Amino acid sequence: MNPNPQISVNKTDVSCFGGLDGSASVVVESADGSLNYLWSNNATTQTIGNLAAGNFSVAATDGNSCKANASIVISQPGKIEIASTVFTASCPDAADGRIELRITGGTGAYAFAWNTGSTTNAINNLGVGLYSVSVRDANSCESEMDFDLGYIREICFDIPGIITPNNDSYNDTWIIDGLELYSGNTVEIFDRYGKRVFYMKSYDNSWDGVYEGKELPMESYHYVINLNNGTAILKGNITIVR
Repeated sequence: MNPNPQISVNKTDVSCFGGLDGSASVVVESADGSLNYLWSNNATTQTIGNLAAGNFSVAATDGNSCKANASIVISQPGKIEIASTVFTASCPDAADGRIELRITGGTGAYAFAWNTGSTTNAINNLGVGLYSVSVRDANSCESEMDFDLGYIREICFDIPGIITPNNDSYNDTWIIDGLELYSGNTVEIFDRYGKRVFYMKSYDNSWDGVYEGKELPMESYHYVINLNNGTAILKGNITIVR
């Protein structure tokens, strides 16, 4: 009576989720002569390739019709999944947005390539606009994601309507938070008669209700702020309260 062949199967798993680069090969441990092969996918070669993840079996038959069977599971890594936390910019002209990524799946360490040139999992100081990232794992498997970063409020700064310049270190000067985003701005202040009592280019939050070394009287004044960026000139009232 002739002995059955003795075989095993070596495999190469799929490198990327959904890929077709798996392979399996019969290792002949003992056999009487050459063997004929029949795989579960109807292939008839000793080695099969271009395999997706899944279960595969093979029957090897020698010239005496003695048969051996073996099976193998071709695995694949999990799909690279990108989860994100997005912090929108505070206003259209502010660069204070942020995008953070959390990655699962794939194999090994991740490499990041943003359209900004950044290579980290989080990018900061972002203005309104389109951002994209490509994430690769150790097998060069890739996943991509796009972001359309918006903003929270339409106007980038707040214009207070009152200052109280009484040297108590609180509200002593006219502080316009956010105006520094527009470095070419000009600020003018006029009294009720149209006399200009203050002017500054690139306003630095320093107006304290003083004109030519003297304190201006308590009343309402008219301001004109020009951002010099093509947008409408801003006009309104600022009141001195002592």
